[in-house]
Amino acid sequence: MTYNMARLETKQVTNSFVMVRPSYFGFNAETGKDNTFQSRVDSPEDVVRQSALSEFGAMVETLERSGLKIVVLESPLGPSGEITPDAIFPNNWFSTHPKTLVLYPMKAANRRWERQPENLTKALLGMNVIYPETIDLTADEQNGLILEGTGSLVLDRQNRTAYALGSQRTNEQELQKWCETMKFKPHFFHAVDFGGRPVYHTNVVMSVGEGFAVVCTEAIQSANEKECLINALRDTNKTVVEITMNQMYNMCGNILQTINVLGDHLVIMSQKALKAFSNNELKMIERNGLVVPVRIDTIETVGGGSARCMMAEVF
Repeated sequence: MTYNMARLETKQVTNSFVMVRPSYFGFNAETGKDNTFQSRVDSPEDVVRQSALSEFGAMVETLERSGLKIVVLESPLGPSGEITPDAIFPNNWFSTHPKTLVLYPMKAANRRWERQPENLTKALLGMNVIYPETIDLTADEQNGLILEGTGSLVLDRQNRTAYALGSQRTNEQELQKWCETMKFKPHFFHAVDFGGRPVYHTNVVMSVGEGFAVVCTEAIQSANEKECLINALRDTNKTVVEITMNQMYNMCGNILQTINVLGDHLVIMSQKALKAFSNNELKMIERNGLVVPVRIDTIETVGGGSARCMMAEVF
């Protein structure tokens, strides 16, 4: 394939994001089959949904007050009016790159209804952002070749490395295809949850910023894979913050470094993650940006994702 120079990544962080209002939020039994971070709660569905909407609104306000640009899409419905309980996590169905929009194959049938590229394109026009090229991988899901955006891919954009752990939602063959297309180097590994099953998404296990990375090395059973991953991160001059399984379940791996409109670096994380980091770990992270915590307890508990999952970057 001819290398498209327009796709060259020059930045690791951005100040612009797409978020989706959780109008139909709730426990998704389909995704709960392999996402052990999700939990059912006793509260009625409408109470859970209203709580998620309140948390979402407060998070958008916090991010905008911090100097980030946020465009909010509404949750779509399926072709026959089916609800989309996980639409709040848009980073799984698209990613953006210089001049290029990528659409992804997703595992759960009721998550495929979340994709709304036409509405996304219209919303991005309001940011004066246009992507002349679209790479559509969605047909691959019919053959079980799944790759769920920047849930599956933790990208070191400047060093052109795509970190990905094998799971039902991250197929190694599809990873190789993506890397060949986008001219990234794949770094494939394995990580497990408390039950010994593959963690559903890479971005729960690790986060990569400009000068640091957070990774749950305790979840990586292979000593060789663990060493290779740490070395790869350090070889690109990242300070590595190693977290435990307990911290992973408190969403310490699901954080995102950003830069605001004034040029200040920020690190977005949930209140739960903030409380789970040690003081020394927080000091290491704070060297890379001001920590901006958001309270999203209901979203984390019922949805099984956290702050990073809610923020789809616009480059």
